[in-house]
Amino acid sequence: MKNLIIMKQLGLLLTVVCIIQGYGCSQPSPPPIEYEYTELLPPGWDDCSTSKINNDGVVIGRGVQDGKVKSFMYHDGEYTEIAPPGWHDVLEGGINDQGVIVGCGQDDSGVLYKSFIYDDGVYTEIAEPDWQVTTAVEINNNGTVVGDRQYFIPYPHSSNEGFMYRDGKFTKIMPPGWVTIFVEDINENDDIVGSGRKEFYGIKMGFIYHGGLYTELLPEGWEDIGVYGINDAGVVVGEGKDGDVYKGFSYAGGKYTELLPPGWASCCAYGINNEGLVVGGQYMYSDGMGKAFVYGGGRYVELLPPGWETASAFNINDNGVIVGWGTGGRKQKGFIATPVTTPK
Repeated sequence: MKNLIIMKQLGLLLTVVCIIQGYGCSQPSPPPIEYEYTELLPPGWDDCSTSKINNDGVVIGRGVQDGKVKSFMYHDGEYTEIAPPGWHDVLEGGINDQGVIVGCGQDDSGVLYKSFIYDDGVYTEIAEPDWQVTTAVEINNNGTVVGDRQYFIPYPHSSNEGFMYRDGKFTKIMPPGWVTIFVEDINENDDIVGSGRKEFYGIKMGFIYHGGLYTELLPEGWEDIGVYGINDAGVVVGEGKDGDVYKGFSYAGGKYTELLPPGWASCCAYGINNEGLVVGGQYMYSDGMGKAFVYGGGRYVELLPPGWETASAFNINDNGVIVGWGTGGRKQKGFIATPVTTPK
C-alpha cells in the first residue's frame, strides 16, 4: 500500500513537472492522411500567398493587383482587403483568434514602413515617431504585438532589432551581444522567437525570449538556422544547414529533433500548432519548393493541391487546418488544406 501511494505521488510529480516545463510528455497524434484543398486568389489579383490562419479558420495573405502589393483576409468564401486609409504596399503580419490583424505598409508621410493593428474595421498605427522601418509580424490573444524595426549604422550594414508592443508601450528585443535579429512568432505565454547574428557575417542563430531572459538556439554542428514558430507548450520549429543539407527541426526542453521527410533532399519547418503538428515544405531555394508536409507522431504526410506544380505549408491551426502557397497552372496562389480523415 505504501509503495502504491509512493508510485501515485511520483506519477503526479511527473505530470506536474511536464506542465511546469511547458511541453508534453507524449508524442502528438499522427496527422490525417487525406486533405481537401481550397485555392485562394482574390478576384482580379495577379497572384497571392497565404501565411496565417486562426482557430476560427480566418486566413490572411498578400498579393499583387495592377502592380501594387495588397493584403487580404479570407473567411467563408469572402475576401476583404486589409489596408489603412491612404496606405499602399500593405503586408500582412499575423492574426489572433479574435480576428485582430497586424501588418505594415507605406503611406505618403515619407516613412519607409510603419505598422498597424486592425480590429473590426478600425486601424491603429503603431510606431515610435523617429522609426523609419517598423514591421509588425504577429499578435497573440492577449493583444501583445511583436515585430522588428530597422536602424542604420555605418555603410554597408543595417541592423534589425525586435520589439514587443503592449498597452501602448514598446519593449526592445535583442539578445545580449547580438547585432541584428528578426522576430518571427509569439505564443500565449509571451514567449517570443526569432533569428539573428552576433556578427554581421557570422552564423545565423535562433533565440527564445521571455520576461527579459534569452535562450540561444543552434543544433550541434548546424549553421545559419531560422526559427519560425512556437506553440503554447514552448515547442519551437525552424530550419537550418546541417553540412550541405537544409533540414527542419523542433526544439523542446533542451532537446533538438531533426525533421526531414523520407526521400526528401531538404526541408524547412515553418509552423506548429498546440497539438504538436508541424508543417513546412521542401527548401525553396535549392529544391524549387516542390511539396509541403505535415508531421506528427512519427508520421509525415505530403501535401500538394491537385494539378499544382509546387506548394509549401506555413501555418496550421489547432483544428489541423493548414495554409500555404505555391504554383498552380503556373500562377502563384494560396491554399487551405482541410483534413477529411482522422489519424489511425
